[in-house]
Amino acid sequence: MNIPTRDELRAAYRQGEEASIQPFEWLIQKLQVQQDRLKKNSKNVIDAILSAAAGEERGEINEEVIKVGSGKKISSANL
Repeated sequence: MNIPTRDELRAAYRQGEEASIQPFEWLIQKLQVQQDRLKKNSKNVIDAILSAAAGEERGEINEEVIKVGSGKKISSANL
């Protein structure tokens, strides 16, 4: 995600109102994509933790490794 530079923002400002709004609309769209991705990753992690906890309640050993969005790995044995 490349945030518009000061020069790009100044150039848009000189072009007028509509051009000035475009960089912000672009930024809002990129932030929305990131927010949606984080929500999905968070839901996947929560679902996996709940699944691991449910397996432990039934006396099962669940060594499934969960890969979260940051690339960090969490083992259900660490929960």
